[in-house]
This record gives sequence, C-alpha cells and structure tokens, in this order.
Amino acid sequence: MNDTPDQSAAPEADKGADAPRLELSASRGFETWLAGAGVSLAFTTYQAGKLFLLGVQPSGRLSVFERTFERCMGLHADRNTLWMSSIFQMWRFENALEAGQMQDSYDAVYLPQVAYTTGDLDIHDVMVGKDGKPIFCATLFNCLGTLRAD
Repeated sequence: MNDTPDQSAAPEADKGADAPRLELSASRGFETWLAGAGVSLAFTTYQAGKLFLLGVQPSGRLSVFERTFERCMGLHADRNTLWMSSIFQMWRFENALEAGQMQDSYDAVYLPQVAYTTGDLDIHDVMVGKDGKPIFCATLFNCLGTLRAD
C-alpha cells in the first residue's frame, strides 16, 4: 500500500526503459467520502494493465494497492471473492481474513487462488451466477461465456 500525503499516488510502472509513468490522483474529500461510506474500491485499467484497490488508512490517507495483469478488464467483487479477467485468463482471488480480522489495518487481503486459462476472448464484464460460476462477456466472439471444471 502506498502512503499518499499529497492525495495522489504514483504506483511504480512496469520496469522498462519506455514504460510511462502512471499517476493516480484523488479529488479533494475523496478519502473522507470513502471512510464515511465504509467502502473500498477495486478497478482495472487495461491501458496500464493494472488492478487497483483503494481504501482509507487509519490516518485518513488514501491507501492504494496495485498489481500488474496484462490487459485486465472484467471485474466482479463480493465480500470474499474477486473475479478478474486478463488477456487470456480468468482469475479468482479469495479474502484470506476471517470476518472481523484485521491485517496491518486492512479488513481484507485478497489472494489469488486459481487462474483459468481461457485463451484470448477479450473478456470485458464479469458477474457471478446463482451457481457461483462466473459469467462473462467474450467480446471477441460477441457472446456470453462461463467456465467449466474439466
């Protein structure tokens, strides 16, 4: 997590000579709004290939956590699970903490549990059906898809 006293975070870009600098700026009062709503935000940006998790530290500063996944786009979250698509995989992350447990002031720690290789389907949106399986928009083929165990 990045400590950001100036209300902006500059996650480290991929280590390459031509890698552009990535900067994340928050509107004034954003941290107050997050804290008041009691929420954190997760989002992806395929242009930079990043998954971001934003929250508020006990000090009131913005907490920014990011990881790199090539062409990450679709994202679905509930209290314990994150599903995210990348260039040719569907990832499932699970919260490793029990209800009420904290880890370094964080109430959730999402760890990758499995990555399903899908091939390049250009997955944009993800949701979870009543059966617990992800359903996604495979825009390369203009259809909905899901995963199967075999």
